[in-house]
Amino acid sequence: METCVIPRVLRGLNKSMKKDQNFAKNKFLQNLKPMAFNQLYEDLRTTVLYSLPINMLPRTPEERATFEDLKEDFDKLRGEQYKFGKYNLYNLFYLYNLLAFHNIRGEGTLSSLFD
Repeated sequence: METCVIPRVLRGLNKSMKKDQNFAKNKFLQNLKPMAFNQLYEDLRTTVLYSLPINMLPRTPEERATFEDLKEDFDKLRGEQYKFGKYNLYNLFYLYNLLAFHNIRGEGTLSSLFD
C-alpha cells in the first residue's frame, strides 16, 4: 500500500496509471500524509505509514467537525467509482489498517474511521 496503491491514488491515478477524477476530489485521499513511526524492535527503525494529519480521536467540536468531514469522504470509498483494479479502496484501507495499525484506536491510526 505505501509503495504502490497510496502514492498512485494521491496523484489521482488508478491501477492502470490513468487519471481518475474521483480520486482527485476525495478529501480523505487528498489529506492522507506519510507519518513516521518508530518501531521498537531489534533494529529500532523508523517506518513510514499513511494517516490523516488530524487527531483521529477528536475531543473538541472543531476536531469532531474535521473528522466527520473526512470520514464522510472516506465512506464514499465503498462505491464502485473508487476501485483500484478489482478492489474497492475502502476494503484496501481496512486491510491496511489491520496490518499497519493492528486495528488499534489511537490519535494517529485509521481505526476510528471504521466505526
